[in-house]
Amino acid sequence: MKIQFLVLLASITTFSQTLVLDPTFGNNGIVKSTFTNDIYSFVTSVAIQENGKIITCGYQSSSTMHVRIVMIRYNSDGSIDDSFGTDGIVILSQGEIVPHYNGNMSVKIVNDDQILLVANSRISSTSPDEVLLARYNNDGSLDLDFGNNGIVLIPNTGGVRKIEVQADDKIVITGTFNSRFLKVLRVNPDGSLDETFGINGMVTINFCLTSASNCFSFSTCCKILNDGQILIGGFYNSDINSELLQFAIAKLNANGSLDTNFGQNGMITSNFGDGIQMSNLLVNDQNEIIALGIIHPYDPQGLKIGLAKFDYLGNPIFDFGFEGKVTTQINPLVAYDALQDIVLTNEGKLLGVGFTTTAYATASDSLLVQYTTDGSLDASFGTNGVQTFDLDTETLFEGMRTIDLLPNDKILIGGYIDHQFALVRLVDQNLGVSSTSKANFSIFPNPTKDILNIKNDQEIDAVIISDVLGKRVFEKVENTTQINVSKLQQGIYFMQIQSQGKTFTQKFIKE
Repeated sequence: MKIQFLVLLASITTFSQTLVLDPTFGNNGIVKSTFTNDIYSFVTSVAIQENGKIITCGYQSSSTMHVRIVMIRYNSDGSIDDSFGTDGIVILSQGEIVPHYNGNMSVKIVNDDQILLVANSRISSTSPDEVLLARYNNDGSLDLDFGNNGIVLIPNTGGVRKIEVQADDKIVITGTFNSRFLKVLRVNPDGSLDETFGINGMVTINFCLTSASNCFSFSTCCKILNDGQILIGGFYNSDINSELLQFAIAKLNANGSLDTNFGQNGMITSNFGDGIQMSNLLVNDQNEIIALGIIHPYDPQGLKIGLAKFDYLGNPIFDFGFEGKVTTQINPLVAYDALQDIVLTNEGKLLGVGFTTTAYATASDSLLVQYTTDGSLDASFGTNGVQTFDLDTETLFEGMRTIDLLPNDKILIGGYIDHQFALVRLVDQNLGVSSTSKANFSIFPNPTKDILNIKNDQEIDAVIISDVLGKRVFEKVENTTQINVSKLQQGIYFMQIQSQGKTFTQKFIKE
């Protein structure tokens, strides 16, 4: 949606945290990647190596071929890493494998030099889905010591959703079988099924306790706990009301058996009154479980955000929201408010990323929402806990579905902008700016209504002013000591001074 992002003066005086695009990443904080004959592509999963390089996976469709599963590796500054694959890109294709898109391919790093990719595949375009697991070397070549020349196909497994790696490098994969049962697989480091897990490496979880044909369930996420147990999250519909989707969580012991101390015989469900699909789940330092979902109300108001919190035994934590649940709608006039991924910040807060749309979904913007530990919107973040980004004003549709915390409190989000692979790096507006004492550079008066004076010990090569979204609003390539900002709207801006090959940044307020 093409709505200007506003920074309220009230947030300035209360020192609220506002995230801005990181100008040191990509093109003013944004990286977009396109493919030949590209029609539609977006990032579904991100993994970050110890050296700061970023591996993304997702899917790409074109006018000349079916869907392709794609990985791209970027350097820490957002440039494509040409040492990976072919010009930084790896396309999953081998023999009779037919990659099948369901939006759920996922990537993980093992020992920092092996890359695991899981996705759906079909032997033919009409055959059932099966798990496709591939392992790559650090240069993007298939690891020939894994499975069959780097690839494992597991039949009779249904649709795959997520992948996690245990401390012993065994691989846990979760998915759905016949739209009724949750399926969990465990694979040894060499690609063989782990026969010590469940039955021949597989566990089937049945939330449908009767034979009612209208009951179905889907797994969407999994987490490995410190004690080796495995949490499986998803959603299912009850046998009584086929339209009522509920959260579904199961806890498995290390051998794949259900932990009978958790919930009812190892399983819990949570009903929000309206249908809800789980997007992700987290476990904090207190072994509390936080589940994130998208609520589908049966009224014209569209999607909402749902959160639920449980203790390690599966009991609701009642001091979180109302009876352990939180429902959020950012703007009741829009068609959709959805968070698709969530992380715990260093302060223990919950930061989620997703999208928000206009009525009838005619346009969408990227959305960040932060909650405090009790489930309330964090008033110190953005505007009442919410930040909306229109990352490309010339396109209608964008949305983010992954989020990662980086060193120095930077945040990396991934998804799509105008149906293209997109990564965005954000930083707190109060962080990452150069020290004026070290740079011998200052601007005054600050705040200002019209004129900004610049003091610098060295000759200035260029002056660039950007708004809080990283959009350049002023540029002057010459030595200067004074800038007229009277035409800028009220708000927070960043001035970059380029001098003798160095860049210094200073925040200022336009009154």
